Amino acid sequence: MINFLKDFLRCFLNFRYWSYFTLINIKIKYRDSIIGPFWNVISSTILVLALSFGYLSFLNPENFKNFIYYIALGIFIWIFISNSINEGTSILEKKKNIILEKNTNIKFFIYELIFSNFIIYLHSFVVIFILLIISDISITSYFLLSTIGLFIILINLIFLINMVMILSPVFKDIKKIVENILLIIFFLTPLIWNEEIMKPKLKFLLNFNPFYHLISIFRDPLLNKINEQYFFHLGISLLITFCIIIISYVINKKYEKIVRLYL
Repeated sequence: MINFLKDFLRCFLNFRYWSYFTLINIKIKYRDSIIGPFWNVISSTILVLALSFGYLSFLNPENFKNFIYYIALGIFIWIFISNSINEGTSILEKKKNIILEKNTNIKFFIYELIFSNFIIYLHSFVVIFILLIISDISITSYFLLSTIGLFIILINLIFLINMVMILSPVFKDIKKIVENILLIIFFLTPLIWNEEIMKPKLKFLLNFNPFYHLISIFRDPLLNKINEQYFFHLGISLLITFCIIIISYVINKKYEKIVRLYL
């Protein structure tokens, strides 16, 4: 386990290597586009607006500007998470030539993938900031706690992607399974709806959704919702992180050495 974690740390500390290739790939991907990654932000913003106005008939107009900010926080972070995990299922196939020709540590590709999607995600902060100004939410010191939530999300992403990245070449159905699971989780997580609309008898079911806790520890501070529930989410998120690392270690130990045979 210690060597497993040290391997991830060594790859991370080689920041110049994977960040360089990430920036090169982004430039190549958007070289013929005028606004580049902002196309992703525009499409996501259209989705946020469409969902918000779709719910307008059910909401108090006075709460609409807060609700659209709430949806934006959830949708943008979810797109970052889901895109990273989905792309993780095919990353080894895309890097096949590099892996077979060179003795490259495949964990570099995890950081490259996350960093690439994170750069695109950062572009959405423009929209989020505008919606924050429009809303009734005040900027407070609580906002700093969202960085803790984001850090925990990133840690989970690293080890989740390691799992799906290694399993996908060995088990060809993993890609479709991951896509369908993420689609189901999208609707079961309070992203485009508020948990407050749930009946108390059913609300406890949310606690069995790990993404609910992870997104809450990032989003709640940005909504100034720091209470006992937040610390409950934080505790569960840390437990989830520990479990993900253990599962990732087991999968890594069993399949990493043979994964090249399936490429």
